[in-house]
Amino acid sequence: MRYTMKYATKRIATLAGSTALASAMLMAPAFADTSALDARVSTQSAGTVNVPANTVLTFGGYVKADFIYDFDQTQGDTIFPPSLTIPDSAANDGGFRFHVRQSRLNITSTTQTGIGEVTAKIEWDLFGGQGNQAVSNSEHFRLRHAFIQTNGWTIGQYWTLFMPLSSYPGTVDFQGPSGILFVRQPQIRYTHQVNDMFSVAFSVENPETIGDSGGSVNNNDQVPDFVAAVRAEGAWGSVDVAGIYRNIEDPNLAPTIGGVPVTGSDSDDGFGIMFGGIFNAWQGGSINGNVAWGEGIGRYVVDGAPDARLDGGGSVDAVEVLMYNIGVTQQLSPTLSAGLQWGVTEIDDTFAAATAPETQQTIHASLFWSPTDRMTVGAEVSWNELELVNGASEEATRLQTSVQFNF
Repeated sequence: MRYTMKYATKRIATLAGSTALASAMLMAPAFADTSALDARVSTQSAGTVNVPANTVLTFGGYVKADFIYDFDQTQGDTIFPPSLTIPDSAANDGGFRFHVRQSRLNITSTTQTGIGEVTAKIEWDLFGGQGNQAVSNSEHFRLRHAFIQTNGWTIGQYWTLFMPLSSYPGTVDFQGPSGILFVRQPQIRYTHQVNDMFSVAFSVENPETIGDSGGSVNNNDQVPDFVAAVRAEGAWGSVDVAGIYRNIEDPNLAPTIGGVPVTGSDSDDGFGIMFGGIFNAWQGGSINGNVAWGEGIGRYVVDGAPDARLDGGGSVDAVEVLMYNIGVTQQLSPTLSAGLQWGVTEIDDTFAAATAPETQQTIHASLFWSPTDRMTVGAEVSWNELELVNGASEEATRLQTSVQFNF
């Protein structure tokens, strides 16, 4: 996942006494019998939060401050090649940007029940709407995860099963490299652990079709996305293989794609395959790589691609996409590590406009220093390039540093 350490979280059973009192006061209207509430509060020690028996609440997350300088175009808060302006404007000559938007908070509840352990987790970051940088620099919470897990089932919003989560590259930049899959969405998933090495999983996930303009082409998807995956893991690393089937359609609720009327078939099949892995190749070093190919899987691409476009006959046609990335990380000392990542996304869109994206690629060279177990200081130089169908291209370079503290 993005540049984060696997942060340790601490179990919290106590808070300040004032928090308990305030919580009790706010919850009072929800109880029909206020005398029962009074009795319940009176039995609690000062400074406690009452949770059901056999339940553990865990609060976690991290604070991350990013400091960015763009040498060429201003690229925003994350690297995103499709946002590059072609041709570059003389007025857009880079600059500074500081933010804390990657910071996040999560709450996990773990309960022992008659059907086994039940875990529920909710997590937010600050990549929601923005406030005014001139005064408050406020950021809005954005939901990342909200799911329940028990007995192999995952129900709720989580990473798509089509994403190679275990081999996802780590970078200082929140976006990460091109050429990789990335989606969080509501789903129902079942995972079966075959043995100590192998597991298999199947999920039914929220469908959505993205047109060439980057927006949804309808709000009435008829078929969910289906994903199946196999994972092998051990001391040597891990390998993931996954396949996806999608129904790409425009059921006359949005009669155009890219401004062109749908006069032929209003649907097409979408499908894709993914292979990803990370290998502990030598002492302190690892190699990660991912490759995915498919038709109609554009919205699963981290740096964006259309799912479909209309062909010459006015029919919905799934767009072909190939993406790949490879990287290496090395532990240089107990507190210092380095990484290098390269990623490419190639969009094969026969009916694309001359100014539509065709190839986008990135390189991230990163250095991480961890003076303590919970703190990481990062520095990174990144380069990204966008090439259009007509052959025009533009590139940009960024220097980014960060400080992260896990709690």
